[in-house]
Amino acid sequence: YINPEVLPENTDSDFEFDYIDIRNVTLEKGVIETERMRFGAAPRRARKLVRNGDVIVATVRTYLRAVAGISKREDDNWVVSTGFAVLRSRGEIDSRFLLRVVQSTPFIESIVASSTGVSYPAINSTSLGHLSIPVPDRDTQTAIADFLDREIIHIDQLMEKTQRSIECLCEFRSALITAAVTGRIDVANWDKRGQTDRHLDKIEEGVQL
Repeated sequence: YINPEVLPENTDSDFEFDYIDIRNVTLEKGVIETERMRFGAAPRRARKLVRNGDVIVATVRTYLRAVAGISKREDDNWVVSTGFAVLRSRGEIDSRFLLRVVQSTPFIESIVASSTGVSYPAINSTSLGHLSIPVPDRDTQTAIADFLDREIIHIDQLMEKTQRSIECLCEFRSALITAAVTGRIDVANWDKRGQTDRHLDKIEEGVQL
């Protein structure tokens, strides 16, 4: 299904929901934040309802590559911009597999290539629905989704560890400059004692300086 549910115009003006705009979504991190609002004060583009397992794909400013899978608490009311197409599996496609297909480079590139307009490229939902995707049997879909879920978690953990190491290196660099110019270290004998290498070894091991 594409865009299966929308908020009707006669929705109670006091109805509260968490709104997701295109700026709140990235290809790498999915939904990064939501904005709480009431229907009466919401922009007119805040109309599309989403459920767990749905996949949202930006159909405007497609160069931003804003794609995300919906994962929320069951009692959360999430509404996304009309600038997204909402994809929902009918049952024959594993929703996790659908997300990974839509996140894949070939599919993203096909969206961008099929978009029209220069400063504000866009693709309509009908054209999006005509884009082809690989659909293996359900067991294969599940196996692929399980594999990617497991490996992506591992990669994300490695990225987080690497980011912490980079932050520690930046702190060490700043502290080293400060200590050297203020005379708190013996610069003549620093390398002879191998202290820089020892600090870098600690950083590589994930130990805080």
